[in-house]
Amino acid sequence: MSIPLIDGRFFDERDAGLTSGPVIISETTARNLWPGQNPLGKHLQFAWYDPQDREVVGIVGDVKQTSLASPSLPELYLPFFGVGYSYLTFLVRTDGDPRAFGKTLAGQIHKVDPTMACL
Repeated sequence: MSIPLIDGRFFDERDAGLTSGPVIISETTARNLWPGQNPLGKHLQFAWYDPQDREVVGIVGDVKQTSLASPSLPELYLPFFGVGYSYLTFLVRTDGDPRAFGKTLAGQIHKVDPTMACL
């Protein structure tokens, strides 16, 4: 996605199996939650979704969700491993025809898990 890392780090194998999961937040999230402070090492809990304590390990640039004219909204990112999602969304960039690549990607996903729905 080419979202720039502003401070800290991205997720990696060190994060697998941790009891206090990591979280990466956007610059807007950092400004909203900890104005004028360094959020690295601070902790969050998402009581409505995931009561696990999560440590901020990285800050990334803001993204635009709806249009380039819209202000950036607060964003956070959780690692794929160890979260226990009931669904996943993958965003993939390709230089070729995305429809053709989508079929290839779905085939590879089904090799790993034939029950996975690919839209």
